[in-house]
Amino acid sequence: MPHLPPDGPLIDLLTAIPHVGSHFAGMKDVGYTAVGTLRFINWAGQFQTDSAALKVDRLSHLTVLLMTLNILRIAGDHRVTCGSGYMNAIIPTGVCPSRR
Repeated sequence: MPHLPPDGPLIDLLTAIPHVGSHFAGMKDVGYTAVGTLRFINWAGQFQTDSAALKVDRLSHLTVLLMTLNILRIAGDHRVTCGSGYMNAIIPTGVCPSRR
């Protein structure tokens, strides 16, 4: 289950970011509903199941990244290309070409 598009409180936080917040303003109208079971890949590359503590951890981590304008890190955390955190956790070997 993805965390995109973000939910209401996160959209409010994102729209408050100077210079980029306007890009998130229309997301409340998307009408996205998550289905399935959350399988979160934490910052150590391990899977975590959904919990109240995870929600707090995710929001606090994202808040720090947003406050420091570390948008590239946020984008990198959600990439699905070879070598990204997502691909390394889901399919660590056998799909991406080896690096030499």
